[in-house]
Amino acid sequence: MASSGKKMHSESYIKFGLTSINKQGKDSPQCVIGQKVLSEGSMKPSLLKRHLSSCHPELSDKDQSYFERKALVLKRIRFDHTGQVHDQNGASLRASYMVTLRVAQNKDPHTIVETFVSPCCKDIVSCFFGENAAQKLNTLPSLNDTVHRRICDLSEDICNKLLRKSRKLL
Repeated sequence: MASSGKKMHSESYIKFGLTSINKQGKDSPQCVIGQKVLSEGSMKPSLLKRHLSSCHPELSDKDQSYFERKALVLKRIRFDHTGQVHDQNGASLRASYMVTLRVAQNKDPHTIVETFVSPCCKDIVSCFFGENAAQKLNTLPSLNDTVHRRICDLSEDICNKLLRKSRKLL
């Protein structure tokens, strides 16, 4: 196991915002924020910490539970053989955030997506492009909890951007 001299993934690496992905039979660290797969040789705590502080400095003060939630989302996304997100799932995720942003901007209750927006979208797509295309909308995350979580993520992103801008001005 450890006798080969290779550094194995440790569950504690999640505190640096990284989880592991098995690529071609080898564990490699993967960033739960940017989905970037790092080299197998970077599985040293100091290098993982450096990734977080250099690539995501605004998240360096986040606790482990924040990264664990991000890791769960990442594991739900389907990957291809290179470890990259499929375009279809990427489009679904992007569309979900776009709808969530409109809901938040309109100050509608987040339950509106599941009860009204998604069924309307499926009806429209079905009329224009057929039932098969409408079925693709089932991949769009629209549960009330998901929309609520996305609204929180969007708010946090806006706050982080404002904080970075204010630090630059000082």
